[in-house]
Amino acid sequence: PAPAPTGPAYSVSGTQVPMDDFYTPVRFKGAFCSEGAWIADWTALAQYGVLASDVAYADFEGADGCDVATPEITKVVTDADLGTDSYTWSADTTYILDGFVYLEDGGSLTIEPGTVIKGAAIPSTDDLASTLIIARGATINACGTKDEPIIFTSAFDDLNDPEDVAFDERGLWGGLIILGNATITDEADEEAVEGLDANDPRSFYGGNDDSDSSGSLCYVSIRHGGAELAPGNEINGLTLGGVGSGTTLRVIEVLANSDDGIEFFGGTADLKYATIAFCGDDALDWDTGWRGRVQFINVLQSADNGDNAAEMD
Repeated sequence: PAPAPTGPAYSVSGTQVPMDDFYTPVRFKGAFCSEGAWIADWTALAQYGVLASDVAYADFEGADGCDVATPEITKVVTDADLGTDSYTWSADTTYILDGFVYLEDGGSLTIEPGTVIKGAAIPSTDDLASTLIIARGATINACGTKDEPIIFTSAFDDLNDPEDVAFDERGLWGGLIILGNATITDEADEEAVEGLDANDPRSFYGGNDDSDSSGSLCYVSIRHGGAELAPGNEINGLTLGGVGSGTTLRVIEVLANSDDGIEFFGGTADLKYATIAFCGDDALDWDTGWRGRVQFINVLQSADNGDNAAEMD
């Protein structure tokens, strides 16, 4: 990277580029330079072998091994297990989401580096998919590392067996939904997020606090989600509804989601370093007046499936 310029803007080939504490000035085009790509090693793309230079994407069937050890201890998490208190999920336990699991207003959830969270394919509840929902006023702090990423995936996915779930298999569980108090551009100040119960106040996003914080995600991999809730209505890999600028979203992967990879519904949250691959719809989608910033996005779409790399409504 070049030395950081000074002043409110700097010029590249005569074009004024905004300069603030979010954008990283670089001397290359694209999501990364040729060496030291930030998607290496920790992502599902790397673990499945998709990034290998001698692999053709269309013919890819799986790598020979993954290096993610799954703890023997498992804990099933239902909606009754999270509320308004503070909770910590640790890397010595695999957490199994059973149905819609809400972290409620005032609650905080810390997920330690290296923790694995799996969604049950058939919940024991009446919910149609296993999904983690961070409600307005709640915070999630899920900060992994390159050596110990935090992984959300399906209960079918044995991370030590790359052949049990295909690298592009979708819809095996729900996804991660984060809802905040930032403003949206809709006829109402708040809306229920798609796919959730509009009669449940925990399902709503939107407000008047653009600096609202829903916590932080970094080195988080979300895999094989997007279960169908109704015909044509699937959950995004990462849904961000009315999430404010106080939220940190850095180094995130969404792999093989049935619907969009990452979708913003309004709000002001920024996104930096995201890789989105083999989704059934758009990779990056935003509407309802999202006003955040984004830098360094890597997208792979299947030749026979998926829609736009980015849909900007």
